[in-house]
Formats: sequence, C-alpha cells, structure tokens
Amino acid sequence: MLAEGELIAPTADEPAKQDFDHRVACVDFHIALRQWAEIAFVNVDWYHADYDPVPGGKKGGRPSYKTTISTGKRNIVPDAVFVYTDGAGTQRLYVLEMNMGNRPDRVVKKLLAYPPALRSQAIQRTYGFAFGARILSVFETDEALEKVRSRLVEQHSEAFTDVGQLFFFKTMAAVHEHFYQGWKRLVDGETRLL
Repeated sequence: MLAEGELIAPTADEPAKQDFDHRVACVDFHIALRQWAEIAFVNVDWYHADYDPVPGGKKGGRPSYKTTISTGKRNIVPDAVFVYTDGAGTQRLYVLEMNMGNRPDRVVKKLLAYPPALRSQAIQRTYGFAFGARILSVFETDEALEKVRSRLVEQHSEAFTDVGQLFFFKTMAAVHEHFYQGWKRLVDGETRLL
C-alpha cells in the first residue's frame, strides 16, 4: 500500500496535448466532410481513420493502423483515407494528412513519400481502386500551409512532376467555411474545387 504522497498523478505533457489536438482536428475534418456530403447529395462510402485499429496486423499480434499503405519499401500511415460517390455515380478516393503546428520539415518529409506510392499504385492497390487518389493536406494556419507548399515547389518540384496535380492544401478554418471549394493545388497554388 502506498503512503500518502507516494502516488504521483500524471501531468499533461506537450506530446499528449499535440496528439489530442491532432485527433480532434481529424474528427472535425470528418464531420465537415459528412456535413458537406449531406447538403451536396454526395455519399461518403467509407472513412478510415488511422486511430481505428486493425487487430493482429503487427508483430506479436498487436493492432496496426487501419490506414496503413504498404509501398514495398516502407509503410505510409495517412491520418485518414475515404471514398465518396458524387451525384453522377463517380467514386473518388482521398488520403488526408492533418498537419498541426508549424513543423514544415516533418510535413515535407511525410508528403514526399506519396509520389512514389502514387506512381507504383500502392494506394490504389491497398484500397482496390483502378484510379489514383487525391492527397489532401490540411493545416492549422495559412503560414504553415504556405511554408510547406513553397518548400515542396522550390526544393522538391522534380518529385511531383507527374503527380503534383493530385496534391491539395487547405486550412482547417477554410474546410469549415466550405469543404468542397478553395483547395490550393500544389503545382500552381491556384484554388480549385476538390
């Protein structure tokens, strides 16, 4: 039995707070998607989040991430992967990366894993689709978005030559304002419909 004063309650640390904020932002994105789909007469066929575990996917039977995409070299674990079907019956496959804080190097590194995965059709194979996915990057601030987008264009444009048109950027505030409109394309910075 512990004597008084021997029990130390855990304190909130910064990584736990960041993880919590990140998860809340991912859930907020999912809600915004569903709200838009309802008014746009679009069906969200499915939505997988990385925090939805898949039993027995790792060594020792530990759960793995539901969104894991195997590229052959290393796995990519997006924050979410989803499909919607529009009113014309066209299905679209999307990958979400939710970017919290202002750490452009980390985001750039993560996004650089996607062009080879798109070229090798790893994402399509994982989810059983014949067509490519669109990669959505959502940020807390315009400043963080622009830092990452400009760094990718200025320092890594060769990596995106044939797939850059599949990368879209937006802030979470803009997602709440209007989900479908105003996505900034990586290749030219112009805003487009999703």
